[in-house]
Amino acid sequence: MLINQELDLENKISILENKLLLLRRNRRQLNKNDVLEVDETVKKEYVLRKKKGENIDPLIEKIDLETLVGSETFEKVLNIDDNLTINKTVIRGKELLFHTPNMRSLWQSFGQEMIEPELLDFIDQIPISGVFFDIGASTGIFTIYAASIKKHTYCFEPEVANFNILNTNNYLNFKKTQKYLHAFNLAISNKNETSTLYIKHYEPSAHQKIVGKNETRDGLFKFNAEYKQRVLCLTLDQFCSIEKIKPTDVKIDVDGSELDVIEGMQKTLKSKSLKRIFLEVSEKEKSSLDALSNILKFGFSIKLRKRVQNYFNEYNYVLVRD
Repeated sequence: MLINQELDLENKISILENKLLLLRRNRRQLNKNDVLEVDETVKKEYVLRKKKGENIDPLIEKIDLETLVGSETFEKVLNIDDNLTINKTVIRGKELLFHTPNMRSLWQSFGQEMIEPELLDFIDQIPISGVFFDIGASTGIFTIYAASIKKHTYCFEPEVANFNILNTNNYLNFKKTQKYLHAFNLAISNKNETSTLYIKHYEPSAHQKIVGKNETRDGLFKFNAEYKQRVLCLTLDQFCSIEKIKPTDVKIDVDGSELDVIEGMQKTLKSKSLKRIFLEVSEKEKSSLDALSNILKFGFSIKLRKRVQNYFNEYNYVLVRD
């Protein structure tokens, strides 16, 4: 019974939507002449240039784009702005906007307190004079929060789809973040070079986007990459030299490339400016444990070790140095 009622309502809605579509299309067609006319300022400039004796090609009236591409395609693009999924959330009292084009990004944007509250705690404790580096920023959900509470933030994300969402999120919150956020589309590694990013699934907010190899972070399984992207890699030491900046607090979440990052930041690790590191560690992965051991050699101690949500071998570490 309920299914029949649902089908009946869907049919009525479809009929009304089609009627509304045709009404809007007819109204747009009646006003088409206004759309197609060349801008008056362009016409005036053309007349002035002709009077000055310039040998200039005649103006061309604007193309009727709807006729060129068809009404269905035209209307689909026309409605993109209406379909851009922007949602408002509140994170620890801070109202923020996020672009959420799929369920994964929606969960990440709204679920920060459930996903990694310890990272929010880490960000909250950055001093007002501190400099936060977010290495492996993904779509920027934690980066945007950090900048919104006036933490000077540098973030790094090599993958193009996630970096695009990160910048959209930055734009949506720009009044809050513009003085504090600097975003870089590059990979932090152990060499200054170009490399290949292997992307298991080409979708917004997805993980398993690995620099230099197409295998899971524990190295046990290889995956077929749906997409491969060439990326620019810099060591963190090289970046700091170019930018003339030193971080006080660093977060590293790079899906198995932790040791590469650590090997490329030896000067930074020696610097007395660096006080705290937030590191995701796979405790069944030798290179990840080696990254942790390397950091501890520089006088850091373990302040927190917490299992990553729903992962049995991965832990978030907070490492501090007095």
